[in-house]
Amino acid sequence: MDQQEKTIEKQSELIRVLVEPLTENLNMKKNEIKGLKRLDKIVAEVSAAVIKMAKEEVESIKKEVAVAKAEIDVVMNRDKVGCPT
Repeated sequence: MDQQEKTIEKQSELIRVLVEPLTENLNMKKNEIKGLKRLDKIVAEVSAAVIKMAKEEVESIKKEVAVAKAEIDVVMNRDKVGCPT
């Protein structure tokens, strides 16, 4: 092996030693991004479910309020016409 081949071999090894931790770091970052994307999807799904539940609860309360208002109106109308309770 001549001097040029030895130099190339040493440079190749040095490049490999320098690039290896960078590659590992890159792979870790890619995995973190994948995890964050999965987490983002989960958060979006949970948020949608919570919003749906809240809307359903609001509708239920609206119905209860309407029923209560109707009952109040009936009582108020009885009082106006002098009907016994």
